[in-house]
Amino acid sequence: MNTRRAPSHSCRDSTVIDMLCQFAFDDFRRPGGPLGQKWLRDPRTFTAEDFAQLRDSGVSMLALGSGPGSYDDAMRYAQWNGFIASNSQWFTRIDDATDCAQ
Repeated sequence: MNTRRAPSHSCRDSTVIDMLCQFAFDDFRRPGGPLGQKWLRDPRTFTAEDFAQLRDSGVSMLALGSGPGSYDDAMRYAQWNGFIASNSQWFTRIDDATDCAQ
């Protein structure tokens, strides 16, 4: 049994990267269908409440993968780029390490 106490800092003090991008997974349990699909079709449907839920999870960065491997992957990647651009009040696209300082 590990009896060490947890560190006094929280994940709020750290960079937390969701490498699987759970944010992008389709959740078919929701009434009206997956939010991710809705957001990609119309990025304006992403609300302050949606962002608050993501922010409150402690995640500070989302990874969409290493890039598209097929035409369909490229189209989905482009949709996420559009989503980020349409919600720039909450999201910043990371193109290289210098963007992480923002």
